[in-house]
Amino acid sequence: MANLRVIIVGGGIGGLTLANCLQHANIDFVLLESREKIGMHFGAGVGIDPPAARILDQLGVFSDLESQFVGTAPTRAAIQRDVNGKYLFESYGYALSEARTGYACAFYRRPAVLQTLLKHINEKEKILVSKRVRNITYEISKPIVACEDGSTYSGDIVVGCDGVRSVVRQEMWRITDKEQPGKIPSSDKDFLTANWRGMYAISGPVLGLDTGAVQVSLNRDEAFYWFVLKDGNVMWCMVEKLDKEYHLPNIPRYTEEDARVWVESKLDRVLVSDTLNHITLADLWKNREVVALVPVEEGDLKVWTSGRIVCVGDSVHKVTPESGIGTTIVTETAASLANHLKRLVDNSEGKTPTTADIETCLKSFETHRHPRASMVTKHGFQNVRVFTLASRRVRMIIKYLLPNMGGESTQSERYIAAEKVDFLPVPQRSLNGTMAFNPTQGTGQKEPRKPRAMLALPLLLLAVNALWNKEAPTLVVQMLNLPLFLIVLMEGSRRAYFLNPIQWPLFFSILSYFLGMTTMVDFWLFLHYSWSPIDLFGALDQRLLQMNYAKTLLPTIFIGAILPAITITAYPEAELSKNLHFIWPVLPIVLVILHRLFASLVQDSTPFDRFYRVKADLPSIRRAVIPAAFVAAALFNYNRITGTGPQVPALHEVPSALRGIIGAELGGCIWIVLLFKDLKKARMVETSWVVLLVGYWLAVSSIGSGATLLAGWLWREQILATKRHWAAVTK
Repeated sequence: MANLRVIIVGGGIGGLTLANCLQHANIDFVLLESREKIGMHFGAGVGIDPPAARILDQLGVFSDLESQFVGTAPTRAAIQRDVNGKYLFESYGYALSEARTGYACAFYRRPAVLQTLLKHINEKEKILVSKRVRNITYEISKPIVACEDGSTYSGDIVVGCDGVRSVVRQEMWRITDKEQPGKIPSSDKDFLTANWRGMYAISGPVLGLDTGAVQVSLNRDEAFYWFVLKDGNVMWCMVEKLDKEYHLPNIPRYTEEDARVWVESKLDRVLVSDTLNHITLADLWKNREVVALVPVEEGDLKVWTSGRIVCVGDSVHKVTPESGIGTTIVTETAASLANHLKRLVDNSEGKTPTTADIETCLKSFETHRHPRASMVTKHGFQNVRVFTLASRRVRMIIKYLLPNMGGESTQSERYIAAEKVDFLPVPQRSLNGTMAFNPTQGTGQKEPRKPRAMLALPLLLLAVNALWNKEAPTLVVQMLNLPLFLIVLMEGSRRAYFLNPIQWPLFFSILSYFLGMTTMVDFWLFLHYSWSPIDLFGALDQRLLQMNYAKTLLPTIFIGAILPAITITAYPEAELSKNLHFIWPVLPIVLVILHRLFASLVQDSTPFDRFYRVKADLPSIRRAVIPAAFVAAALFNYNRITGTGPQVPALHEVPSALRGIIGAELGGCIWIVLLFKDLKKARMVETSWVVLLVGYWLAVSSIGSGATLLAGWLWREQILATKRHWAAVTK
């Protein structure tokens, strides 16, 4: 046993998770719970999403919990309804998260989760109940926790997991204000607010409510959520905006009578109204088993630790319960604290850590964990405002944007950088998803767009230069740009670019007509690099092209690009070639329209492939790109041999060759180098720069820049589909 003792105050999910972690770290602890029994905590249920599930899986708890009949079936859909119970739309972000992470989102009865966590504590004598903390004092630099029953407990560190009205937090403030006045900001002492009140309940089975989905009924300043457990019971909550924002100590508290009066004024609230069912709140209320009306509190503290005291969970980051992410935040925080304590013990080499060592450890924990916890907490704040239609902007998003998002999972940005227990093996299940967990990516860690735009600035300057020196482009120059426009076409159907200008190929094709192909291409290359960081493809399905567009790439390119190019080159004097010369400037527009027409005739399998076949588009891409690259190479060499195109000098004429690569060729060169710079930084490509650059020059010399760019783009596509970022958790 390590020479360190931790006093955990609070036997909720955070406290019990930390106790399990410390047990595995061989660190001594005692847990003090104020209630008479573990599992008596308020709360109908808790949501456990992939980050929390992975940590519980590491602790050996999750499979036990999952096998019990105390939660929902895996949640795979979210169904939105209006205030009259009418179906609006559904999304499959939950299912996508499961495919990406290996874990489904699910909801469980809170007492069952607590009892399961307790079950996995080997030394139950370390879990003490009916221990309400009165105060904390220091004796020879060590904290002493005194309880109201007269008992005292000495340790090296006190961890406050005792909720929003934390005694440990109050004691930390009291001691710090006395010893270090001004360290605790005044905003922290007024951190807790309430803008809503919520009823959280479990009712018996109601005919017509199905499992496997979270259902939300939306209304101005009010939202209703429900989901069905495996045993048929219904877990539900109703949130309503208060008349004003309340702060401690004036946040209202509610009695059972308050709850009854409030609900009975809303019994005719319609939840589901369709051809088969008409379900109201009255149907749930008459079958109620567990009900509580509480203020929906929010808060995010700046200071978590002082001296040998540290607070976690709701005592420092309180999120609204209906968001379903409170369990994840506190579970991750407990795991992170355990990681830091384990490193503290390991570095102490059997000696008792000094006060300075402990304070440094706890401050390091706060510095590491606070930014992510704060961002996820703020996400929870936004959640309740979205589903209570808090602003006109939100109402527009709900009405027009969310129904067309195709089940995209914004949760994944929160999940990917999730904490884990560093000193325990990673479960195999967490390695089987299509999105590897990665502590360097996700919420708060996305690569900024501005530095990327600065790197790509030469591309923008090339576009401006092409526009400034605009001349009637020769057919050869237009042909040099055509392979790049094919890339524009393909990138325009990529899943990762939802609501991104890269997904507007028609706009760029029209731009090429008015401003010139070279201007358009260089401008697009600038935007593409600025908006395409590697972390955008953390989930493999994000790389996927929309399948009906991928499947129709070959006929589009063949009819709209390859045939015209071959005809003009092989039969320059033919009447058809002369006509093609005339329409060549509008060819990009024709290509986009043709592609959309063909795609509309083919069934889109993306809704299936994004879950189970994230490489499904690669064969179609190869079938389109390889012939296009072959034709581009053939035309390049034909023009070089016949003297109708630009002459590329031999290797010994490198200086003049570099001067000759201008316009679209230079833009393409800069762009592909920047893309491979990203791949090398992510360690997804191990080939040296010397080999890459020499290979690029040899390819340009032998097959031309167009074919080389297509080949480079295809290689990058293969890398994105098969390689992982260096920091990805893959074993």
